[in-house]
Amino acid sequence: MTNPSPEKSVSPTAPEPFEVGQKLQFVRRGFHKTPEVVTISKVGRLWVTVSGSSAALRFALRDPEMQVGEAGSEHCYGRCYRTVREHTDFVELERAWTRLNRDTSYAGRPADMTLEKIAEIRQLLGLKA
Repeated sequence: MTNPSPEKSVSPTAPEPFEVGQKLQFVRRGFHKTPEVVTISKVGRLWVTVSGSSAALRFALRDPEMQVGEAGSEHCYGRCYRTVREHTDFVELERAWTRLNRDTSYAGRPADMTLEKIAEIRQLLGLKA
């Protein structure tokens, strides 16, 4: 039995395969930064290498967050996004989550809160009861 070529297989988390020459948005650490355009220079079995930044950086094909680091380094320099809109959506989600977290951390229990409502909220957030 032969295995399919890893270059042709698509990760379940990646909506489309990556191609050499494809443009991505690279954002340095901190979700508030402005994206810079980088270009995919190599697509391997495990890694995608991008150029156009200060150094040749790469991210793992199976990393759904496309966190970028230097080859041979564990240090994360930032993250790649397929589009500017994808980055904008991520920033909005992070800000909304931070606001929700802050608002619920400092707020007292509402007078009409019940155990059933708490259980429903925990279920919505994917938390154990």
